[in-house]
Parts: sequence; structure tokens; C-alpha cells
Amino acid sequence: MRRLSLSANTSARIETKTKMPQETIVTVFGSSRPGEGSPDYEEARVLGRALAKHGFAVCSGGYGGVMEAVSRGAKEAGGKRLASPQNFSNRPS
Repeated sequence: MRRLSLSANTSARIETKTKMPQETIVTVFGSSRPGEGSPDYEEARVLGRALAKHGFAVCSGGYGGVMEAVSRGAKEAGGKRLASPQNFSNRPS
């Protein structure tokens, strides 16, 4: 079984006059190639559900494959999802 690479990030505290809740965000970036039903896709979907059930917000690259699956799993569990898509098609040569 292949493992997914994960990087955990904790949101920064911001000094304000009102208290802001602090949340833990787990960021997942991975291949956009695995399709629904593939072992990698399903493993990422299970991961997203588990993270959401334990109160973590999930952030991904916002594309298909592993990133779609982890976001989908979090949504299925009622969790918070964030995306950080990048546009590489307009990069200068």
C-alpha cells in the first residue's frame, strides 16, 4: 500500500479585539491522476472523512485525483474544506 504525503499546518493567530477560534488545517497535495474507484483515490477519501470526523479542516490543491478525493471525503463527513488551486497555464516561458 502506498502512503499519502501529508503536511499539517496550524492557522496563525491574529491579534484582534474579538477572540477568533483557532482551527487546525491539514493540507493534502497529491497526484491528480487517480480516478474514482482506484485504491489511491479511495484511500484519500477515507482520510478526508477521518480528518473531518476528528475536527480538522482539510485544504487541498483543489484539482482532481487525490486532492478531489480528500476534499470529497471531508465533505461527506460534514467537515470544512479549503482549496488552494494554482494556474500554471499562464506562466511565462
